[in-house]
Amino acid sequence: MSISPIIWKRLKMQGFEEGRYDPEFVQVVPWLLFTPILGIILVGLATVLASPLFFFWLASLALFGAITGVHPADFIYNYGIRYGVGTPRLPKNPIPRRFGFGVMAVALTVTGWLFLVGTTLAGYILGTALLSIPFVAITVPHFCVLSWLYRVLFGYKRVITNN
Repeated sequence: MSISPIIWKRLKMQGFEEGRYDPEFVQVVPWLLFTPILGIILVGLATVLASPLFFFWLASLALFGAITGVHPADFIYNYGIRYGVGTPRLPKNPIPRRFGFGVMAVALTVTGWLFLVGTTLAGYILGTALLSIPFVAITVPHFCVLSWLYRVLFGYKRVITNN
């Protein structure tokens, strides 16, 4: 069992350098979409509620993922879901994916600030725009817009993952 060439190219863009033929990694590939799916739900809810505190909380989660390489959604999968579905742990997030978490942390903070200062329309516009980033990762499986941006800015040199 392996990963299709198209999906593997997208995963390499995110910084996953090895694992195409690793049975354990192949099993968790679909679960790498768990964070974007949860992101759509939570950012959508924060936008509908126009809640600055919700956005600041989401920004802190994204920042945690950027700094540590383990997004809090990974904990939900690693310490819960995986036991129910019988799959291995998710790997630590590579640098391009962590870059995406960092960009999202900034954007979520700005969105929360927009709602906080009363520029509600701008908050709704940015909050809705932020939904498009994880939406792309789900509709075009494993295409991470922000990892792509990382590669545009910094190239495709081998990425050290700090595992």
